[in-house]
Amino acid sequence: MKETQTINADNVTLAGKATDTESDYTDTRLSVASKTHEMALKKAKSFTAALIVKNADGTTDEQKRALRRQQMRAQGRLDLIATIKLDASKFPKLDEFEKNPIADKTLYDKYLKQQPAYFSNDNYTESNPYIESFELKDWYAELGRAVPT
Repeated sequence: MKETQTINADNVTLAGKATDTESDYTDTRLSVASKTHEMALKKAKSFTAALIVKNADGTTDEQKRALRRQQMRAQGRLDLIATIKLDASKFPKLDEFEKNPIADKTLYDKYLKQQPAYFSNDNYTESNPYIESFELKDWYAELGRAVPT
């Protein structure tokens, strides 16, 4: 069988192979970055919930409960969320957040860099096909902040 040269979408030549496979087009660092991103995002969302309560003059105990509720939600433990009581009328922003949780970007950056698998050369942006798309303005909208320029 004659070996062929194939060129993928990024114009990378795969020389000296009879056929090309899916693995030829997969950058494992992109996949690692997505897992790191996901863990940092979950943590940032939990602490964003606590930050919303703090900004509304919530007590330390209320902040901890908001954080725990979001952690339970991230783990899919919806049965336990109801047992972690918070006064919804006192924290209307938190109620909005729980329907559509977004992470504070500053917290996301902080927790991303704390991840053991964080590698500064990895791609943590939307151009990484393994990372779900997001827009920076949405990260800030819940806290009523402007996107830094």
